[in-house]
Amino acid sequence: MKYRSLVLLFSLFFVSLCFAEVYRTVDQKGNITYSDSPSGKNSEIVNLPPDSSHPSSNATMNNNTENTASDNASPPSALQLDRKPYTEFSFKSPTDQETIHNQPIINVDFNLKPELQKGDLIQLYMDGAAFDKPVAATHFELKTIDRGTHQLYGVLMDANKTKLAQTMIITIYVHQASLGPANRVVK
Repeated sequence: MKYRSLVLLFSLFFVSLCFAEVYRTVDQKGNITYSDSPSGKNSEIVNLPPDSSHPSSNATMNNNTENTASDNASPPSALQLDRKPYTEFSFKSPTDQETIHNQPIINVDFNLKPELQKGDLIQLYMDGAAFDKPVAATHFELKTIDRGTHQLYGVLMDANKTKLAQTMIITIYVHQASLGPANRVVK
């Protein structure tokens, strides 16, 4: 009998979590954030559609989110309506744990499906710092990189620099030939 009471108590607890309120806040720059608690005087409760018990596709989930957000915001732009969700964002080259010997330029290429959409950018990071500026391309050239171990990852973002996706972090090993006694220039 105690076991049934505990199961019932836990069931009620978890059901109550499913009905938590969601708050929407728009900051001074027009950025929208969602939270489970009010985060400012501009916070308002979002009326979510009822949860269905059948699985839905990503497209359905995205449409529900867009409809909820658009209830209290301006209509979506043509660019937002034409946006397709990215299904792949990964490194094409180099590969994880690759050793690169004596290359003055290291080509970095990303796999991206669908192709990069209008307004979207990719930022390459090396050793935790942004490498140059974000660009609307899937190809980067790393020039005169110090020899040693380096970690790379990419961040896909929209025109507002909102992060859409991130690749896994890969490690590369850069080896450069040193000038030994036979290779030194003597004056």
